[in-house]
Amino acid sequence: MPKTKYTRDAPIKAKKKLEQMDLVKRNEWMMLGTMLVTVTLWIFGERVDISTLAATMMGLSVVLILRMLSWDNSLSEKPAWNPLTWFAMFLGMADQLNVLGVKPWFSRRVGSFMKSLAIRWYIQLLILQTMYFFTHYLIVGQTTHIAALYQAFLKMHLTAKVPGTLSTLLLAYNTDLFGALNHYSSGHAAIYYGDGYVKLRDFFKLGILMAFINMTIWGLVGALWLKQYTKDALIMAKNKLEQMDLIKRNEGMMLGTMLVNVTLWIFEERLDISTLAAAMMGISVVLILRVLS
Repeated sequence: MPKTKYTRDAPIKAKKKLEQMDLVKRNEWMMLGTMLVTVTLWIFGERVDISTLAATMMGLSVVLILRMLSWDNSLSEKPAWNPLTWFAMFLGMADQLNVLGVKPWFSRRVGSFMKSLAIRWYIQLLILQTMYFFTHYLIVGQTTHIAALYQAFLKMHLTAKVPGTLSTLLLAYNTDLFGALNHYSSGHAAIYYGDGYVKLRDFFKLGILMAFINMTIWGLVGALWLKQYTKDALIMAKNKLEQMDLIKRNEGMMLGTMLVNVTLWIFEERLDISTLAAAMMGISVVLILRVLS
């Protein structure tokens, strides 16, 4: 169990620690640059034919070669290596379900079953949403689930005459909600479990409990609210998009100014720039460039 349960002094300790750290050091700048390059390769790697694994190994290699971290530092991070190892095995098994055709077979069987039922579309919606939610016990990670079943279940919804917007949104919401179903349901769930504070049995118990609570809230109260809210939101969004043009020059400058300001707020202690000074600089730029009067 966690030993620290009260963190009233955390802001004071954090401020003192930042004062001790002083300005950003060379290794920290190199680490920041390495992280930016690695994340960029994760995002755009497919376009330049670089896999996410290759990008990760390149980033780790740079960190070790330039001695930002030692290999002993890496090996000592047991809470990181533990979930990484078993999560990778789960991902490999989940991928084999696709390779062996289990997931496409399952989608076809569910589709055939739903077609054979002579029930109204909202009953089919309830059945399909429940099946989409609890099939996550067979799949590792939310991204994998979306790639494997989202399109198939959306097609089943549309075949059952469920409104397209409602189907799309509910599947998206459920994808978020089942992220805490078990210790391999999402990346952050694996990290929480890897810390060792929650036992596996308790993780499954809490996951199924929260699943029923969420489904009750979203299925009863949320459904009534969602019906009207979605309709109003779509109308407002459509009207707003019709009024908007492409990003204008002033909007681009405002976005750039905001990004610089946020960066200064984050690194204010290390760059010795106060939050007030950063804010005043941002306002000055906006006024000088006549983004706002």
